Amino acid sequence: MQQVTINGTPDILLCCNGWFVALELKSDAKQVPSPLQEWNLSSIRAARGKAYSVHPGNYEWVMGELDKLIKKEGDSPC
Repeated sequence: MQQVTINGTPDILLCCNGWFVALELKSDAKQVPSPLQEWNLSSIRAARGKAYSVHPGNYEWVMGELDKLIKKEGDSPC
């Protein structure tokens, strides 16, 4: 068996207009990040990154937040 990622690492890591963004994907709102996943998401936020737990109920909102990051010019933390 081959492990693709380290336990607790968010499912998607990306750079959006200079912002480090982490997305933890969940199949529904009842699923919550594990304690290790939540620690990683909190650590990313503390380092001025953006981190979200995404499920079908908040998908549109999260995509709206990412759209705001794309449209902001000169607001990059880098």
